[in-house]
Amino acid sequence: MKPSQIRVILDKNTDMEHFLQVLKDRFGSVPIHRVVMPDPFRRAFLSKFLNIANIAVGSLRLFLHFLLSDNRNCLFVTSSVTNTIAALLVRQALFLKNSVLITNWYLHGLESHPAVIRILSFLLDEKITILLQSPREKTLYKLRYPAIRTFFIPYCQAPVPHSGKPDAKQDYVFAGGYTNRDYETLISAAKASPYKFVIACSALNALPPVSPNVAVYRDIPREAFNRLMANAGVIVLNLRDQVGSSGQMVALAAMSMGKAIVYADNEGISYYFKGPDCAVPYTMRDARDLAAKIGVLMEDEQMRKRLGESARQRHSSLYDMRACVRYLRDALNAMIS
Repeated sequence: MKPSQIRVILDKNTDMEHFLQVLKDRFGSVPIHRVVMPDPFRRAFLSKFLNIANIAVGSLRLFLHFLLSDNRNCLFVTSSVTNTIAALLVRQALFLKNSVLITNWYLHGLESHPAVIRILSFLLDEKITILLQSPREKTLYKLRYPAIRTFFIPYCQAPVPHSGKPDAKQDYVFAGGYTNRDYETLISAAKASPYKFVIACSALNALPPVSPNVAVYRDIPREAFNRLMANAGVIVLNLRDQVGSSGQMVALAAMSMGKAIVYADNEGISYYFKGPDCAVPYTMRDARDLAAKIGVLMEDEQMRKRLGESARQRHSSLYDMRACVRYLRDALNAMIS
């Protein structure tokens, strides 16, 4: 299938330049049109609430756009959950049979909600292709929605710029992020540990009381977040639940910095570390195991350097933006074959 045109439905601040370049390379002279959705439409879902009013507004906007457009043999490309829901609703309302390529798809805890499963079962058909960011999600979606096509495309990112000090003592443990984080287990591990801990999280993350060796920073700028990570001795990826992809941005930033990593043995992120010895897993929600793994690394500088360098090499070969382009190109080739 070669579309006559492509409509990319994205939020105002969505960065899809790499993906758009792959589309241009693959489809040549096919025109690509951007359908830009308003910012509030995006932010509403990031608050974790499926804002029905915003989906209705987005659906109406897309309905009018598609109603007045020539959509024959047109490929729709969507770039977030709310944009996708709106586009699929309009597609049903207008009885369109266009192919849809869904990117940037995150449902987290909603993926197993009965109402969400029923809605997606109605909206998804054989013309739908979803790019998923963990092997677990690919297996899950294929079982629940067998008509669709799925591809595993790991989240990738460029090395993270930071102002870390090369001669920093690296005498503390760092953990950060908002989505699906288990700070209770981390703080319990810190109470049983002689090391300093630094947590950088959102004001929305509920934390239990912390011991004196734990410093907490909330809603700090990205540059400060990266600096704290770069100056740490060990990075902890403290995921809470098996809910699909989460923690990738912190994981890849730490890998690109060459940091020693202790990660929750969670299918949403563990695939980054399979293969060469480049990180240490701990059992989710097990504070004793986490404290033990941290202790081993904090006491062995050479092990930290070895794991960090292995992680840096793994990021460079498999998860930087050059790799992302390869994965996207392979998926598009398979999709239209």
